Amino acid sequence: ASLAPTPLDVAITPTPHWYQPAYWFGPEPWKISVELGLNGSEGNNETLSMRAGGLIKRKTDIGKFSSQIQFNRNTANSIETQNDAKVDIRIDRDIAETKWTVFFLKSLIYDEFQAFDLMLSLDSGLGYHFVDTEEWSVLGRLGAGATREFGWPDDEWAPQTLFGLEYEHQLTPLQRIVAKVDYFPEWEDYRNYRVVSDIGWEIDLDKPKNVSLKFSVVDRYDSTPNGAVPNNLDYAALLIWGL
Repeated sequence: ASLAPTPLDVAITPTPHWYQPAYWFGPEPWKISVELGLNGSEGNNETLSMRAGGLIKRKTDIGKFSSQIQFNRNTANSIETQNDAKVDIRIDRDIAETKWTVFFLKSLIYDEFQAFDLMLSLDSGLGYHFVDTEEWSVLGRLGAGATREFGWPDDEWAPQTLFGLEYEHQLTPLQRIVAKVDYFPEWEDYRNYRVVSDIGWEIDLDKPKNVSLKFSVVDRYDSTPNGAVPNNLDYAALLIWGL
C-alpha cells in the first residue's frame, strides 16, 4: 500500500533546472494582452489604417520576460503605403541581490518598403536598475551583438553595440507611461547606426475592467537606409484587451 504524503513532503518543492522556464521566471502568472487600432475614410479618397499587436510579460523576484509584436498596414485608394511588423523579445535575469542584470534582446523587423526583407538583431550584456520601485523604474542596458539584413546583396552579420534605456511610471492607479529607447551603432563605423524608440501612455477604462486606451508613438531611424526613407514614425490610438 502507498503511504500518504507527510506535511514535510508536501512543503518541499523540487528546484527547477536551468533549462526549465520556472528556473528563470518563477511560478508567477503571465500578463497577456492584445491591442488594435483602426482608422479609415471613404468619399473622394479611400483610406484605411490598421495597427495590431500583442504583449506577453512576466515579472518575478529574479527577473522579467517581455515579448511584444506590432503590425502596421495602411492603404490609400486601394494602394498599399505601409506594411511592416516588429517582434521584440527581452529577457532580464537579476544578479543575486544587486541592481545588476544579465539580459538577452532579440528583435525581428519586416518592412515591405525597405531595401531588406527581414532584419534580425541579437544582443546580450549587462543591465542596471537605476530605480526599481512599485511606482516607477529606470533600467539601463549596455551590451553587444550583431544584426543581419536578409533579402538584399549585403546579406551579412554586422557586429554592433547596444545602449538601451527603459522607463516605466505608474502616474496614477489608472494611468502609466512606458518608454524604451535602443541605440545600435556598428563596431566598424559608429556613423552607421539605428535608433528604435517606443513610447506609450496607457489609461485603464472603468468599464469593462480589462480594457485600456493607449496612445503610442514608435520611431525607427536607420542612418544607412540604402535608398529608402531613413526615418519611420508611427503613432496610433489603440484599445488594449487584457487576457
